[in-house]
Amino acid sequence: MHLTADEKLAHQRLSVLRLAVALGNVSAACKQRGISRTQFYAYKRRFQTHGMVSRYERLLKLEEKAAQRAILSTAELATLIERANPAFLFLPAILGYNDAAGV
Repeated sequence: MHLTADEKLAHQRLSVLRLAVALGNVSAACKQRGISRTQFYAYKRRFQTHGMVSRYERLLKLEEKAAQRAILSTAELATLIERANPAFLFLPAILGYNDAAGV
């Protein structure tokens, strides 16, 4: 089985949590793995909050939520385009649309 770097990291972090349970001593597990107790508890919080979900998967979920919030109406999008590129202000006139006709 080929693991990604994030998966390997998650397994290493989980192994220190399991070691602490097996030893019944957080300090001893941290000493064996060469991490601080502060880092141990940070790992523990992450696993309690996110489980084995990788950082990549969490980023994808955050990006999906951001994309859902960022859906703009056509009018809002047109306004943003016009502000970014003033030449678009003249596009209706170039294409022959008549503002007086409401088209």
